Amino acid sequence: ESIAPGEPLAVTVSWDAGGAQPTSISVEVNGEAKQIFISEGKAVALWGVPLGSEPGSVPVKVSITDDHERVVQLEQTVTVSEDTREIEELNLSSSTTDVITPEGRELEQTTLDAAYALSSERPFPQWSEPFMQPTEGRFTSPFGLPRRYVAGGNISYHFGTDIASPEGTAIYATNAGRVLVADFYPIKGGLVVIDHGASVYSLYFHQSKLHVKVGEIV
Repeated sequence: ESIAPGEPLAVTVSWDAGGAQPTSISVEVNGEAKQIFISEGKAVALWGVPLGSEPGSVPVKVSITDDHERVVQLEQTVTVSEDTREIEELNLSSSTTDVITPEGRELEQTTLDAAYALSSERPFPQWSEPFMQPTEGRFTSPFGLPRRYVAGGNISYHFGTDIASPEGTAIYATNAGRVLVADFYPIKGGLVVIDHGASVYSLYFHQSKLHVKVGEIV
């Protein structure tokens, strides 16, 4: 019923194996049609609340047609709660912020957009729960934290979870999938993106060495 900015939402529709069976299912979240996958008598659609979202209500609509051509429509509202976390003030040096250029941001975003566009090629989950922590270390900054890089600057959001480890510590795929991106970039450094199927991805930033190639199954 309630969800915070940055959190995932799963919409699940299930049915009795001995009763009428669905022939089509559609799911809309906040007016946007979502990709679904069907497994073991249930259909699941996944969505993430964008970081920085204002508090409010998000409509969820489901339409199901069964094998008797009957249509059932379900509606529910999910409340997006307010993000009350304090803003992290990083105040980075100019030599560090000079790396964060508009050109670098555009290059990295274009790379990620191209990778995400391939999600329709793997509509079914390749993962098995639970996901594992990709490396050992000390958690230093959580996902989604609002932050400023310089005093008085604009607020941005942390797109990862920082795990501090000695250089050279091994990093493992958090679950099974296919490598979509494996290269070095001006801001994120050594970057790997893994497609786990059904529009679920994991990203690994700031790597000193890369040991996988695009297209590899891990």
